[in-house]
Amino acid sequence: MGAALAVVAVGAAWAAPPIDEVLGPETVLPPRAAQVSLAPLPPLPKADEGLDPARLAQDPVMFARFIEADPTRLNVATMEPAVALTLAQILLRGDRTFLAEKLLWDARERWPDRSDLLRAHARVLVSLGRPQAAVDAVAGAVERWPGDPSLRYLHARGLLALQRTAANEAAAARALEAVLEIDPNYVDPEGVTAEEIRQVLARLRGQGAPR
Repeated sequence: MGAALAVVAVGAAWAAPPIDEVLGPETVLPPRAAQVSLAPLPPLPKADEGLDPARLAQDPVMFARFIEADPTRLNVATMEPAVALTLAQILLRGDRTFLAEKLLWDARERWPDRSDLLRAHARVLVSLGRPQAAVDAVAGAVERWPGDPSLRYLHARGLLALQRTAANEAAAARALEAVLEIDPNYVDPEGVTAEEIRQVLARLRGQGAPR
């Protein structure tokens, strides 16, 4: 997905760098794939001309176009959880974030006990500018899987992308503190390190939201 973490700046008066620069920019919508191209895309090749699974797996854009031609191909009822995750990753590499979000939503509905599907879905929700949906998805999961630092991190990530309030910042700080308590050397799959989390915590503790 490329972006490390989408957050709302927590005070212009704070010392540089602000939280946005520490944890990365928001994903700008709409994604490139959703924009209208002036040049028509070439037609998909026929199956007997090379449209085989191996080629689709190696070409995220081709795979995304193959799915868009018939969205029923993403029916989770015919998949294993690992396949759903893999296909979502291929779609994300092909800039089909909305398709990936729908696939992960369906997968979560089918396999509610899979925390890996929840984590992947929450990341996509934040990248789509839907932090409240990500917070809602993760909030209950942190009690179900209390030892998972990634879920705590994603909870904070969603909270910091919401409207800036003292309550949201306090809850985000508690979530980030929990990440470091569980794993003092935590490194998120998107590249955010424990040291960067400590920098954000220092800013959150140093100045609260305006009353």
